[in-house]
Amino acid sequence: MRNALVVVALMFLVFLILIGCGQKLANSPSKLNSGEGLQSEKQTSIREGRGPAPVYLEFSVVPEHQDYDQGDSVHFSISIKNVWDDSLDIANIPSILIGPFAIPTDKYERVSITSIGKKTLKPQESITASAVWHQNGEPGLYQVEFGDIDLGHTRLSGGGSRFFVKYSSEKILTKTIEPGAIIKLPEEDGDLSFVVKRIEMNEHETVVFFDFNTEQEAPMGFQMALVRSNGEAHLKPEPDHGGEQSEQKNGVIHGLAKFNPTTTDITQLQIVITDWSVIHKGVSTEIIKGPWTVDIPLK
Repeated sequence: MRNALVVVALMFLVFLILIGCGQKLANSPSKLNSGEGLQSEKQTSIREGRGPAPVYLEFSVVPEHQDYDQGDSVHFSISIKNVWDDSLDIANIPSILIGPFAIPTDKYERVSITSIGKKTLKPQESITASAVWHQNGEPGLYQVEFGDIDLGHTRLSGGGSRFFVKYSSEKILTKTIEPGAIIKLPEEDGDLSFVVKRIEMNEHETVVFFDFNTEQEAPMGFQMALVRSNGEAHLKPEPDHGGEQSEQKNGVIHGLAKFNPTTTDITQLQIVITDWSVIHKGVSTEIIKGPWTVDIPLK
């Protein structure tokens, strides 16, 4: 009787092991048809959005120079590389988008790149091209980037860089001022001080250096624009081209914001802060629209 029980137990154990092996084999990709198995797994991962987004292409568009005079033609070098495991079909004729940095990209001019359209790229294959943009002579900071690259199952865009169209040198205000102007901005337990420490103006940019006097550790969240006045009217607000903030140290966060150059006819700068973030610790972040303004006379 004891031997019979042992045999039954062993048979039951073998049965469980076989079931387990069968489940593992069913859940693993086929090794016999590795191409189809890997393709199926890859497409499922893309559809269901698991893990990091797949990288199909490396692409760039770079101007020949960083600075241009007004009216110069701007030449671009373009490259696209397939970094995916399979061949990729570019189904459309891509364009590059060019325009002033401060405006939305849907307002940019388009230049079609016919030589890279309707192409098939093998894995690790690259194609290069060039393009010319005949700029309209308006000075300031410009952005160039790819419009949609249609791969059939997805569209890619971006890969941009910047260049500068120079103002006439005799029209540019070149000076540094230290206004020391202060306004109060709300925070969770009262107010903090926003201090305009210094403004540097040169042929390439206007840079506003500022401090936040606060005990908050994290950098502040807000939008900043610069409004110029020529004594007769306020010009259109210019959003900042990029900014920086330090970590808080000894109750101060240092920061800067960059804008286009300021011309000699400007008599006043106005710094405008909007969409100010008030952090309620452990609860939420409140966005207050504003605006808050600081007027800086230049003459």
